[in-house]
Amino acid sequence: MPPRAPGSPVCASCAPRSAPPSTSPPPAAEAPVWRPACRWQAARQRQDVPDRMPEIGADMNPIRVLIAEDEPVARQGMRVWLEESGIEVVAEAGTGVQAVELARAHHVDVVVMDLNMPEQDGITATREIRRTRPHSRILAFTSFSDIRHLRAAVRAGVHGFVLKDRESDDLVRAVRALADGEAHFGPGTADHVVALLQEIPEQPCPPDLQDLSATQLRILSLMVDGYDDPAVARLLFLQLKTVRSRVSEMKETTGLRTRAELIALARRAGMGSPFPSTSAWDAQSPS
Repeated sequence: MPPRAPGSPVCASCAPRSAPPSTSPPPAAEAPVWRPACRWQAARQRQDVPDRMPEIGADMNPIRVLIAEDEPVARQGMRVWLEESGIEVVAEAGTGVQAVELARAHHVDVVVMDLNMPEQDGITATREIRRTRPHSRILAFTSFSDIRHLRAAVRAGVHGFVLKDRESDDLVRAVRALADGEAHFGPGTADHVVALLQEIPEQPCPPDLQDLSATQLRILSLMVDGYDDPAVARLLFLQLKTVRSRVSEMKETTGLRTRAELIALARRAGMGSPFPSTSAWDAQSPS
């Protein structure tokens, strides 16, 4: 076959064939894995991460958080984790005193509190915030995992407990749980929570209340001591809706219509607090 002259047309059968375009999707980028060993380094490298647009269907009223942590790099790491999950960090505190002041100045849903804070420790700061901002939920985020610190934190008013050596997802999960009105005690603290519950002494059931369950009796005992439903839920590690449901069940079981009547019945039956006294627990609190 003679060679084709330059510029002459090429028949379809002789034209070079190109490979058909690929229809398979490009390989997905591997999701980053956060590990405790590199979390602070990652935060240090990503201090210039721009704000992200919310995803379609994301909550347009994000959870508002105050971070109370004395280590700047740790604060930055926590901010990165939370903001990448769509949670708004409205303020950061480097001391316990600053945490109390910022909690007063900002309406926040959750305060992430390090218990070992300068100027004012996290336990004392938690008490102050619970007094001035009772609707803000407190998450203890600390390296202390012993029962003494957990007991002191619960008595001060924390609603959750997460250890610093956990993955970033644990912190995000805990913040979301507290914002939803739930308590959250993460891995590493479950045994201590059980031990705290075992400190509650059993009391003989008054005759007028024998048809109530053990959980209902504990709820009722705290009601007698003046605790409202959110406080009862926190102390017994129950969801708020569970407490309210049990209160309604107690009214139905006893034939009473109001909370006041239920409390009066319990007082006549001699019911008191099933918890150790505050002074006894505070005596064991860390200085």
